Amino acid sequence: AALIVFVPLKLLVEKGVVKQLVERERPGTTICGYDIDDPSAFDPDCANFRGDVPLDGLSFVSGHAIIAWGVAALLWPVLPGRWRWLPVVIAVLNAIARVYLGAHNPLDVVGGGAIGVAIGASLVLVVSAVSERVVNRHPSTTAK
Repeated sequence: AALIVFVPLKLLVEKGVVKQLVERERPGTTICGYDIDDPSAFDPDCANFRGDVPLDGLSFVSGHAIIAWGVAALLWPVLPGRWRWLPVVIAVLNAIARVYLGAHNPLDVVGGGAIGVAIGASLVLVVSAVSERVVNRHPSTTAK
């Protein structure tokens, strides 16, 4: 249930709040001067862009990082022992990949990770509180 609520919250925070407050362009625009009106004038050799990453648009915060770190935060309390670290490792690799590909600056993925963890942890707290209220309201009939 928390994962279903996570996606609209992510979109609201990312696009409705943060990207409206912080209008930082992608590295393709800020480093190389990419112009959406004249893409042919862009020199792709001015920086290391790999793959098919967008060169224009808003960069802060990374939506990929929000999702990866948010899912890691949601899974942390339900995964056993060492398995808790698997989503964290995947989120770290995702953040490194976004910077490596040239889609984001390092602070974009750090900010996205912080927002993802904040949303994920908040949802864990809400779901835990609701679950506890439901259990307390309907005690098991087998308990004596």
